[in-house]
Amino acid sequence: MFIKLPGFKKADGPIISGDTFMADFTAAVTNLTTAATAQSMADQSEQDALNTINYVGAQQAGSSLALNAIAPELQRAIVRSSLDAHVQKAQSEKINSFAAEEMMRMEAEMKKNYIGKKVRISIVDKAFNPLESYWWNPNTGEFDKGNVKFGNVKGIIEDISLEKDLIVIKPSLGDKILMPKRKFIVAYVIKPDTLLPAINLSLN
Repeated sequence: MFIKLPGFKKADGPIISGDTFMADFTAAVTNLTTAATAQSMADQSEQDALNTINYVGAQQAGSSLALNAIAPELQRAIVRSSLDAHVQKAQSEKINSFAAEEMMRMEAEMKKNYIGKKVRISIVDKAFNPLESYWWNPNTGEFDKGNVKFGNVKGIIEDISLEKDLIVIKPSLGDKILMPKRKFIVAYVIKPDTLLPAINLSLN
């Protein structure tokens, strides 16, 4: 079931807060997961229909499937599995289309309202390791990745990706002074197995 995404707009303008950000992000990612589940179910239904046809074909002599030679009960089984596969596929396409449109709309709104905002992020699930830091390595000319183990970070939102379930944070001025080689932090917002937040986010 899709979660109805909270309305961003009111008469007095957009609703911008850490709680709203997390609620909207959670709803959008949940909808994407629902769409992926529907696609998986449609694929399984299609495979079940094919398995039924293959089973019936294996019971007949010869290399081709003779429909008039199929027992009535097996004909009904083929019709049911085929109809279910078509229905599941149609539903999946509809859900995926809706989810994609909603994700694009929500991501555009969130980028408009939150990129450039100062935030504080705290870890909810340390075992999930939701924060990754990227350090510039002048010796290799590439970034080295590490996990952020301490409780929270501060910075400025630089990018948001609902599809990838992450936000990119530029370190705060204080962190830049203390750790000048750390260029950005990636925060994975939602745990994919539980669809619960892996972080808390508040605006500074």
